[in-house]
Amino acid sequence: MAVSIFNRPKRQILPTVLAAQRQFPCESYSDCLAAITEIASAGGSGDYKTAGFAIVQTGPWDVTAPIIIPAACIGLTISAVARVPITASGIVSSLFDVRAPLVTIRNLFVSSESVTDMFTAFVILGASTTKRLHVLFNDVVADRLYVETASFTSSSAQIHGNEHSRVNLTASAAVVLHGTSIKCSHNNLSDGGGDTITLGSGGSRNTIVGNDLGGGDYTSTASGGLNTFSSNTNVGTVTAHATDNTTGGNTA
Repeated sequence: MAVSIFNRPKRQILPTVLAAQRQFPCESYSDCLAAITEIASAGGSGDYKTAGFAIVQTGPWDVTAPIIIPAACIGLTISAVARVPITASGIVSSLFDVRAPLVTIRNLFVSSESVTDMFTAFVILGASTTKRLHVLFNDVVADRLYVETASFTSSSAQIHGNEHSRVNLTASAAVVLHGTSIKCSHNNLSDGGGDTITLGSGGSRNTIVGNDLGGGDYTSTASGGLNTFSSNTNVGTVTAHATDNTTGGNTA
């Protein structure tokens, strides 16, 4: 049957304002803080309404205090359109303080310009609900790359493909894990004169594979054990928990 020229075309259904604004281009540090506030207001802890939101760095950020990713920002992704620098103004304890699960931080270029304008750490955890945190393919100049504490841990995190350089010649371990089922793989890490990777109390069933430790040590004696430390290069002293598997071809 022929289609009548008098048939009214169907009206296009436009996305809601919320759906259309799931990506937030952020040219500055203040833009990023404002975006996080707006994203957090879209949902609450545990309801997944913010899953799929993204912050995209589009210009240089000069950071004066840690960027807190609150529990309401479940599933948030932070990335960059290109290797635009993120720098510290003064000594900033961390760039990201993650308190939400399912967060991804990837493809950022983080530069500490001096011992007076630097990040002490790139990513720390500020809550114990950070399941499946992904820290991927970042270029980072900071004393430490990724730090958990006995109080604030993650599970099923991925720390992969990052390039790390220190500011100070001596600093605490670049990577500290207290959580479980974490994959720390194929990172180039800098030695601070002691441990490069430390697994502390509670840390168990973690996989540390394919990393360059920059000549630093691996220590896991205080961990929960059952970790795998395999195929890592430029390794200093290995002091492992009795139940760790460290026989997988690590080289000095």
